[in-house]
Amino acid sequence: KDKIKMNLSNKKFILWGDGSALDSIAFVNFITRVEQSVSKELKKDFSIKLDKIHKINKGKSKLYLNDFNIALAKLI
Repeated sequence: KDKIKMNLSNKKFILWGDGSALDSIAFVNFITRVEQSVSKELKKDFSIKLDKIHKINKGKSKLYLNDFNIALAKLI
């Protein structure tokens, strides 16, 4: 009964690292919007701790949207 739908189709979109489509302010805004959306769906506070994302994405120099979605699903 998963209410949160994630699009995993764009495996080359870089959120963080060299070649990122987002600058640092846009990345923070993106994370904030994701937190707000998840909190609304779960009906409870939810925050993304970037160190948790880094642990899940360990050994990679870039954070791709696909990898972020996988990490987010694990955190939820």
